[in-house]
Amino acid sequence: MDGSWNKAALTTSLMKFIGDFCRRKKLESFAEEQLRLAASGTRALNFWMSRLYKGPLFIPKSEAQEINESGWHFLACYQRMALLACKEHKCKFTLIPKLHMYWHLVDWMTTQSAQADWVYNVMCESCSMDEDLIGRFCFLTRCVSPRQRVQRSLERYLTQVLLLWSR
Repeated sequence: MDGSWNKAALTTSLMKFIGDFCRRKKLESFAEEQLRLAASGTRALNFWMSRLYKGPLFIPKSEAQEINESGWHFLACYQRMALLACKEHKCKFTLIPKLHMYWHLVDWMTTQSAQADWVYNVMCESCSMDEDLIGRFCFLTRCVSPRQRVQRSLERYLTQVLLLWSR
């Protein structure tokens, strides 16, 4: 590790930690439905993310269908947990924009797998940039003329990428 982090690494690490916790505590076999749903949904989301992050640009239809099933399973778990919380008059599961985007990604892959033998890996559209790199060059670009801010941002970003590439 070089001391920096990106959103993809943080999200997958956090989800693996939660998945491991659920597995160790055997939450999928608990009597409380919300705990079972949380554990099952976490397992499904971990499967979805890990298969896509490790997958090729084009995924065979059968594998994509398996990935999609886990995506829909996660969404169903989230929906059920939201309903249970709503019935208890608790606002625990708001519909955040990322969840809406996630629905579109799963739906897009489902549509593709119904129409073709190969499915485009939606993770190829993600932008999981190094946060330290972004913070550093954003700070530097604020120290230049407003007229050149975009150009300087791109130049500094490309310079940082070149430095990382040449290591």
